[in-house]
Amino acid sequence: MNNNLFCSTLLTFIIANTIIANPCSSSGYTIPNKQDQIQLVRNNLANFKAIDISRTYIGKIKLGDSMQKVISILGQPKERDTKNVNTGCIVDELVILRYKNLDIIIDEGGYVSNIDTTNPAYSTTEGIHVGNSIGKFKKAYQRYQYDVYENEGITRLRIYGENFAGLDFNARQGKIISINASLPVCD
Repeated sequence: MNNNLFCSTLLTFIIANTIIANPCSSSGYTIPNKQDQIQLVRNNLANFKAIDISRTYIGKIKLGDSMQKVISILGQPKERDTKNVNTGCIVDELVILRYKNLDIIIDEGGYVSNIDTTNPAYSTTEGIHVGNSIGKFKKAYQRYQYDVYENEGITRLRIYGENFAGLDFNARQGKIISINASLPVCD
């Protein structure tokens, strides 16, 4: 995957800590600031619940799986990279396993902390994959709390898990173009 997708993945990974600017890109993609986040209107919270991110798969991989398990399922990655990341509460050396249109980020403990894909071959537990419509997403995830962000032709649908874990779907022209699952950065 290209560097912009990696930066997008990292931003998703640290958005819960109210990082406002994109340190990786000058593309102008805006992360909602703290005041915007406070003003977001949730989808009738009384009737919806947070997703259990620990039971959410993308393909056959889920957050919290060991790096060894990922490699046993997917084989050796076509590329392996490391990045030091400072999220504001921790400094972590992350390992990025790169497969065809699939990045899996491994934390210092050796476990999956983030999954990012643009590959339609990998679907979520609820059967949503790149290429599906926003309507199909809404039907599959109707019982969960989610927010919708619009920016420069991209619709971002964020389903919340506990402690700011989440599942993100980016869409363009009504079709899902990427999926990201992330564990919370700070406990």
